[in-house]
Amino acid sequence: MSAAPTVDTAGGDRARRQGGRARLGPRLPTWVPVAAAVLAGAALSLPRIGVRSLWLDEAYTVGATAELLDTWRATGGTQALYYALVWPVAQVTTDPGWLRLPSALFGLAAVVAVHHVGRRLGGRAVGVLTAAGLALSWGLARYSVEARSYTLALLLVSLSWLALVAAVQAGDDEAGARRWWRTYFVAVALVPLAHGLATLNYLAQLAALALAPGDGPRSVRRASRVAPLLAGELAVLFLLGAAEVGDWVPPLSLGQLRAIKHLLLGHGPPGTVLGVLAALAVLDVVVRYLRRRDRESWLQLLPAFWALGPPAVVVAISLVRPYAAARYVFPSLPGFLLLIAGLLVRHLATTRRAALAGVLLAPLLLVDQRHVTTNGIEAWRELTACIAANAEPGDRLLTAAAHRSPLDYYWPDHPELAGVEPLSPPEPLGEVRRLYDSLTPEHGDIVEIMLEDPTGSVWFVDRGEFGRAAIAGLAFDAELMRSYRIAEPPWHFEGYLVLARLDPVGSDRPRQVAPCDTVPRPDDGG
Repeated sequence: MSAAPTVDTAGGDRARRQGGRARLGPRLPTWVPVAAAVLAGAALSLPRIGVRSLWLDEAYTVGATAELLDTWRATGGTQALYYALVWPVAQVTTDPGWLRLPSALFGLAAVVAVHHVGRRLGGRAVGVLTAAGLALSWGLARYSVEARSYTLALLLVSLSWLALVAAVQAGDDEAGARRWWRTYFVAVALVPLAHGLATLNYLAQLAALALAPGDGPRSVRRASRVAPLLAGELAVLFLLGAAEVGDWVPPLSLGQLRAIKHLLLGHGPPGTVLGVLAALAVLDVVVRYLRRRDRESWLQLLPAFWALGPPAVVVAISLVRPYAAARYVFPSLPGFLLLIAGLLVRHLATTRRAALAGVLLAPLLLVDQRHVTTNGIEAWRELTACIAANAEPGDRLLTAAAHRSPLDYYWPDHPELAGVEPLSPPEPLGEVRRLYDSLTPEHGDIVEIMLEDPTGSVWFVDRGEFGRAAIAGLAFDAELMRSYRIAEPPWHFEGYLVLARLDPVGSDRPRQVAPCDTVPRPDDGG
């Protein structure tokens, strides 16, 4: 492998030729800008870490830590590494703030990793701008305050790209290259245990290496050494059931593509501007590579593979099997930021670059940050409180097995619910699990179990945009309605949560004795 200077060195030479154009101003210690970015990211996530109520998937995290091995076996090892890392926290407390702290720390570590990637690819200025962009992005703050594995996947993917770039840049330093390749292998092998679809970055990396000038084939061979391990790992996960992960994702739609754009580039006009800049950056790096085909132009091309590769594959797969949930492509966010930062550094003088960067970063604070505490809210806390305020001893609870975890999480907050019994799933209420035995997989099963004892009221909980359809199905079931009546209208809560109570025919029980924190029915303008 021939010697290859890092782009940081090349960037410094270019800056001196251009009269210091690439300098950010007075030279600061290299740790200062990245530390400032980390502090900014912490300021946007840590104060809000306990604001959001726990939603369905976070309740799954709580349940998974209570039955770790069974969860790994039953869910195809989904987020297995994340569950293992958050398990010690859950043994001490399941308070949302503490459960989400690991996610926040993973996100802040990713800011540092992305800074180093940017510095290696385009020099000091690219590293600083990219780290700042990630730290101020609403996406990082959003998933830093969620007890799920998405920031862990972001961190591992970023480390894999950093190790790959550093290994290629090691040149004739064979010992240094071996160290970075080992780091790369470890990061790549851990990625599927954080999130399976993040493994698509490995395919993007192989594609990028195939275009590397000079020793590209050798780099592909070295990167491919981890492929057998990765293939075996994925095979085991799929045999355990990983193929069923994401089976809730609806068919590909324009709304899903819009959600992906919002996460990776932002909302409204600022997001459109960033999208235009990203497109210009892709065009710029592609043209530079085609004209020069040298190491520097290839390194500038790498962020395009990071940004566009995994989302493109996810969208393509979704034409056959839907997977296009925006959070599944979250690890590609740094790729877009690297593209935009590189474009600004290559084409603007320091003053103009700083001014434009400020104009671009301000909307990340002023426009998009509000989505951190409003995006994807599910009011399970309020729904449980509504049952508690209106329940009577002898009432029963009926819901899908997939929806029990968040109800059990908030159940102990209300001692007055002690008189409510589980109908299905049958496990004791208030004990959070990841896995439940469903007695009602079909509508007919719901009717059958309710008619076994029609003397008491049943609280029925559903989730999703079609939750009302399930309640309507009960209302139009003639056999069931001979024994029950539905307390109209059902209660609606944020996040498409629906609550209904079915009372025995002849009951004079009022619909509610205490108000609930509800939202209007969706078709009523809510």
